[in-house]
Amino acid sequence: MSRTDLSGTVVGSSFSLNRRIGTGNFGDVYLCNQVVLNRDSALKVVRTTSADFLSNVLEPELQHLVAHPQIVRVESAEVWIDASQNPHILIEMEIMEGGSLQDAIQNDISLRDAVSALKDALFALHHAHSFGIIHRDVKPGNILFGRNGAKLSDFGIAMAVSRRVRVSNFIYNANLAPESIHAPVFNPQSDVYAAGLALFRAVNNIKNWRSTRATLTDWKASFLAGTVVKDLGFQDHVPKKLQRIIKKACHADPTKRFASSAAFRDALERLSFERDWKPTANGWECMHSGKAERICITQKGSSWSVDCFRGQNRRRPACKSGLTEARAKAYAASVIAETTLS
Repeated sequence: MSRTDLSGTVVGSSFSLNRRIGTGNFGDVYLCNQVVLNRDSALKVVRTTSADFLSNVLEPELQHLVAHPQIVRVESAEVWIDASQNPHILIEMEIMEGGSLQDAIQNDISLRDAVSALKDALFALHHAHSFGIIHRDVKPGNILFGRNGAKLSDFGIAMAVSRRVRVSNFIYNANLAPESIHAPVFNPQSDVYAAGLALFRAVNNIKNWRSTRATLTDWKASFLAGTVVKDLGFQDHVPKKLQRIIKKACHADPTKRFASSAAFRDALERLSFERDWKPTANGWECMHSGKAERICITQKGSSWSVDCFRGQNRRRPACKSGLTEARAKAYAASVIAETTLS
């Protein structure tokens, strides 16, 4: 949806908007200065109507209600009427300087950092669920990085189960559990599914979810059947232990998923990371026990080779040559999968 960029204007009681940093289905987010307090913050501007007003007000109310170290903090909220007499909800939040998990995926986030971000988000989800609040929109773009790890944001389509109210009827279809598409049914297990799918996207470094799911013969059928993870599959560098956890979180049958976001998080906590491999232009690199380790994929004449280094020393038993490009990349990825976890 295209909306007027309000950067450079003052809105509400005292918010000077510096620049727009995000846009979504319901509103835009700006870096701003709260002039009265001289406080820098992030401001979500949500245009509303008389019919939607009460549900739109619920977003900051719910996010404030579930205040938690791993949930983006709401500083204030107010109603603003623009010059055309259009009402807006202004939601002032803390600034998350590190961008989103989706941004990190664009920069090839490591497996360890992806898992760490999801553990923080699951901590937040468990807290929200204890209040009877279902997020309904867990995705990489709503997991934000700050000084103290990752935090869950955007309760714009959350549902307060105990009050039988929801912030919006909009549904983020590309991250929904199958039962939520069919019924729709929303509960903690549907949030677990969405969180699992967010982790699936992160560990596979899926930069464009729309184009990736479009590679499936019938992506809508995959979502309806709950088989999208199976149908897309994992990249070779993802360890089997981690694959099994994600598959359980995204099981088509809710009763076979983790019973709660806390149980999902506990499973991730039991993973022990030995190396924090990061992709490079021609392979992978990490620090291990004080020394740099590298895996280099290079073309030599008509064939390809994989060379493994620890410090300046070439680890000959792990090196391979005379490969096709595809086999060289697959072999390097298999080394990553075997050495990431202890």
